[in-house]
Amino acid sequence: MKVILATRNRYLEYGLQALLKEHSVILAREFFLPENRRYIPDFDESWLIISDGLLGRLMRCMFQGRHFLQLDAELLRDGEQISDAIHNGVWTYNSAARPLTMSEMVVMFGYVYRQSRPCRLASEMGINTKTVNTFLYTGMAKNGLYGVECQTACWCLMAVLPDARHLLMIQKVQMMNKDRDRRYGRKRYTTGAMCFMLFVWLGGVVALFTAAAVLLQ
Repeated sequence: MKVILATRNRYLEYGLQALLKEHSVILAREFFLPENRRYIPDFDESWLIISDGLLGRLMRCMFQGRHFLQLDAELLRDGEQISDAIHNGVWTYNSAARPLTMSEMVVMFGYVYRQSRPCRLASEMGINTKTVNTFLYTGMAKNGLYGVECQTACWCLMAVLPDARHLLMIQKVQMMNKDRDRRYGRKRYTTGAMCFMLFVWLGGVVALFTAAAVLLQ
C-alpha cells in the first residue's frame, strides 16, 4: 500500500506526515511532476489517498480504475483513526474502468493543482501541445466523458479548481466561442448585456412579489 497526500495547506501536510510517520508518504505535489511521467504505477498497487476537500474530486478522477481508499485530511485527528480506516474502511475499485496512465495523471494534476497552460505542460514534458490535449481527453474519457471537446474538458476540470485563478482557461474558451460564432454568424450576448438582463429580470420578480404582498393585505 502506498500513501499519498494531496493538499495545498502545508501546515496540514506537516501534521499528517507526523501522524503517518510509520508509513512512507508520497506528496502529490512532488509526485505528479512532468519528469515522472514515464513512471508506471503497479496495477495491483493499493493507494491510501488523504486529500483536503478542494482536491478530493481531482484525486478520485486521477485514480479512477485503481484500488484506493480516500480520506478527508481535515477530519483526521490521530493515527489510530487512520489505521482503523485502512482496516475497516470501504476501498474503491472499479475494475470495469481503465486506470489513467501516469502521463494522463500528470496532465490533469498540472491543469488543476499547478494551473499550468497546455503549452507550458508540453514544454515541461517534452511533447507537443496536441499530445497534452490528447492526454487530457483520454483521462476525461476514462472518467465517463467520451468524445469531449477542448472547452468541455476545461470546464470539467474547472469544476474541481479550488479558486478563481483559472481565468486564462476561461478566456481561452471564450475566444474559441467567439471565433466559432464569427464563423457561423451566431449572436452571443456580452457579459455586460447578460448582467443587465439578469438585473431587469430580478427587478421584475421583486415587483411581482411586492404587488402580491400588497394584494394579500
